[in-house]
Amino acid sequence: MELKYRSSRIGTRCKENQDHILIHEDNGFSVHGVFDGIQSRPGSGEFTKQLVKLIKHELRSGCAYITPTSICDLIDECRSLLARRYPAAGCSFILIANVTGLPYRFFIWAGDCRLGSWRSDNPVWITCPDSKRGILTNRLLAKRTCRPQIGTIDKKRRYFILASDGHWKSNNDDDATYIVVAGSNK
Repeated sequence: MELKYRSSRIGTRCKENQDHILIHEDNGFSVHGVFDGIQSRPGSGEFTKQLVKLIKHELRSGCAYITPTSICDLIDECRSLLARRYPAAGCSFILIANVTGLPYRFFIWAGDCRLGSWRSDNPVWITCPDSKRGILTNRLLAKRTCRPQIGTIDKKRRYFILASDGHWKSNNDDDATYIVVAGSNK
C-alpha cells in the first residue's frame, strides 16, 4: 500500500490534538483509519489516542479480525476497557479494511469522519456524516456501545481518502487529519 497522510499537531489548530490515525498492514490484511475525538466531551483526545493504541496492539497480536463484525467487536472491546478512565469521552471514526481473497474492501464508520474516492483530482465522498442538523446522531462514546455503519466497495477502486471533519469541512478551528490510501486490487 502507498500512503500519504497528515495529522494535526497540538497548538496548530487546537489546544489538545483530538485526531489519531490507525495504520495496520500485515500479510494479506490491512486496516487504515482516522479517529476524531469530540471536542465538547472532556478527555476525548486522550480517549481517542488510547483507543487507537489498543486497537493497533490487538491487530498486531495476530488475531483474526478480518470481518466487519470482528472489527466492530474489537473496537467495542477496546472502548469498554477505557470507559471507566474516560467516562465522558467520545469520538467519530472511519476505517477501511482490505483482506486478500475477498472481492471487496469493507469500511466501518460512525460520526462525521468520511471515506471518499477520487474523480478528476477531487474527493467524491462515499459516506455521509451521522448527523441531523449538525448534531452527531451516531458516534462512539466511552460509556456505551456504538452501532457503526458498515459498507463494502469494489476492489477496482484503488485510491481512497479517509478524513476527519476538520479536513473535509475545511474548518480552520478544528484538527484536520486525512489518509490517502493507494491500494492494490488483490
